[in-house]
Amino acid sequence: GETVLLGREDGVVEAWNADGEPQGTVVALPGPIRSLRTFGDDLAVVHEGGWWSSRGRSGSEALVDLWLTADGSVHAEGCRVVFRDGETERSVDLGEPVLALAVEDAGTPDEWPMVVVAAGRQIWRLELEGPTCLGTRRGGRAMITIGQERAAWSTSRTTAALLDMRGEQNGPTYLTYANRYSDNDEDELALADLCVVDHELVAAALENGGMNLLGPEGAMKADEFPGEPVRRWIFFYLGSILMAG
Repeated sequence: GETVLLGREDGVVEAWNADGEPQGTVVALPGPIRSLRTFGDDLAVVHEGGWWSSRGRSGSEALVDLWLTADGSVHAEGCRVVFRDGETERSVDLGEPVLALAVEDAGTPDEWPMVVVAAGRQIWRLELEGPTCLGTRRGGRAMITIGQERAAWSTSRTTAALLDMRGEQNGPTYLTYANRYSDNDEDELALADLCVVDHELVAAALENGGMNLLGPEGAMKADEFPGEPVRRWIFFYLGSILMAG
């Protein structure tokens, strides 16, 4: 059956079934869980101070993130993005620190996966022949995600960009929030996380706990319970958007 994995602040990764019943501990690590990545039955976890994978690998490097791919792993080390398969390592150096990265697996060991990176000032698509600049950043929390052959990233605290990675558009579409929901709202709006929904829609979690669907026509409310925990992840499960934190 379907399984949901949940990373906790105490370093434990739990498994839950489709009925919301706990299925036990997958792994307990020495520090809060920062992110989870899966490929098939394999699991990669980045925790505070290091990383671990179900393929029997672990490390203490300060990784930005780690993805298991068809045969190997992709992660960032300082200014480099590294694709590692056993003893073989290929890398691309951007010359500036990597703040966030997203990977869409090519599906075969011989192919370089689709890798998109948020660095200090620019967004890059990385290929073996070299990096290609997709856009720029003006600040805010660095976020980037890939889904359905689209990439979405934050360009500032209040603006996200969405780009068709197949090259069917000339440049990214920018989706921008106003400073506040209304004149009476004291909280400034700011993006906390992003997830691609379809070719022109992005799910956005906000720092104040709300959530919206961002599209070319503006923002649609998708969260009836604003004010919930600020730090959350967005992911899809059985066609539904789930948020956990």
